[in-house]
Amino acid sequence: MLTAYSLTLTVTSNRWMIKRFRRSNHPRAFSAAKALRNLQQVLLTLPKEDEVLPSLVVLQENDELWEKLDEGLDYEGPWWTLAAIMLIVMILLPKYMPMAKISPKSEGDRIRKAVKIANKCLYVATETGEPERVQGIRAITINTADHDVVYEDQQVTDAFEAASISEFKKEKSGKEPRTTADVIEWCTLGNCQDNNQVYEFLSIYVRSALLALFLQWGTTGTAIIALYLTPTRGFGCHSASFLLYGILATVVWVLFVTSSGLAHSYTASKERGRPAKYIGPLVLIFRQLGKTIAAFNTAWIILSSLFQFSNVYDNASVFGLSVFGLGNKAYAVLHLMDEDIKLTKLYWASGMIIASGTALVFISTINLLMKQPEPRIRI
Repeated sequence: MLTAYSLTLTVTSNRWMIKRFRRSNHPRAFSAAKALRNLQQVLLTLPKEDEVLPSLVVLQENDELWEKLDEGLDYEGPWWTLAAIMLIVMILLPKYMPMAKISPKSEGDRIRKAVKIANKCLYVATETGEPERVQGIRAITINTADHDVVYEDQQVTDAFEAASISEFKKEKSGKEPRTTADVIEWCTLGNCQDNNQVYEFLSIYVRSALLALFLQWGTTGTAIIALYLTPTRGFGCHSASFLLYGILATVVWVLFVTSSGLAHSYTASKERGRPAKYIGPLVLIFRQLGKTIAAFNTAWIILSSLFQFSNVYDNASVFGLSVFGLGNKAYAVLHLMDEDIKLTKLYWASGMIIASGTALVFISTINLLMKQPEPRIRI
């Protein structure tokens, strides 16, 4: 479930980012959208200097930087991704196919090289109005440690939106922003700040959660129902094993999402100079607990599948476990009647159809949510 949530969150946040960029008719907005899309799965940091980001947006001298960055990040995934598709089991297929289509960049050395080359082309506005190429400041920094990057996309899109709004100043005065003060003012939204951003962020997380829950329980749930209806009817070893897997997968997702939210809150409190000391340990506890349960759940579903294919669950020694589902009506199946066989085939076929339909709906929804950067035609 965590994989499905991560995938959906990537797609929905990418859609939000590109929609924000499309509000801007700035000539460099398309290049920035392509770069940030390719850096979705990368922990990046923007410079703290106030004039650097506005300089990236406004100064024509930084066109080379955007071109170098786009060129360095514009590559196909490694060849083994095609071979991996053949090894993906059905439950992972709806998660892997959209991820392959998104093609997030994950080759660390190649990404760092592209960013390093682009950073060498950085120009920054100065007080004199003459842009200066700087070597000590980086336009983008790649992090290897945990880092909250929620704010980075918002900063860039806000800057481009503000620059687009400020275009009328150029048309009215004919003056290009060149000094440090000019470019900062040019890329500041001020009172034009979008008041709906909280709603937009909440919408992203809610949609991602609902789609992840839909895929998780649309596939696992049908397996549980099919096994529940298979003689012996009721919760037994087969159905309970999948139920446990689904519950633990959901618990892992809740723990990691909670940990992420607490980490964001902790980062915000540190930036305000008042770090909440009790949040840090909670982040680590939830994260480690989630990892532990996820490892156990992975081992459990593999072991459960082995038990099922080796007929361990059909052994009389585990008959007592079906008592949890049937109580004093529990029984063991020694021989299936023809009617039972027909019904079992019907239940399993129906389960396969529903699970496949769930996966198809998920893939279709992801494809509908995907959005590619498009250049704006300036008239």
